Amino acid sequence: LEICCGSHVSAMAEEQGQQLAAKLGLSVNELAFLGVFWSIALFLMYTIDFDLFESPTFQAAVSAIAWMMSHVPTVAAVAAAAGAAYAGYKYREALLRTVAGMLRRLTKGKRR
Repeated sequence: LEICCGSHVSAMAEEQGQQLAAKLGLSVNELAFLGVFWSIALFLMYTIDFDLFESPTFQAAVSAIAWMMSHVPTVAAVAAAAGAAYAGYKYREALLRTVAGMLRRLTKGKRR
């Protein structure tokens, strides 16, 4: 068995941290910030009788995010329809040429 020195262990921990950050799609600095933030938040919740999850500000922020996320499909559908209508109007001549050409190709073999 090898006896690991402190620098070897810290290098392994740093490599594992980079792998975790890459898996989560975060940089190492972002992952470290999130770890420190939640560690401090949990420490405060258990030592100062402060419950972040019962805070009206936190609940309002979570409710606002949930409301926005529930309306994203509707907003995206309206934006797509508006974009299609705008593109259909702006490029109507090219669109008509394309549709007419497709109809000619589809009906070409069926003429007598």
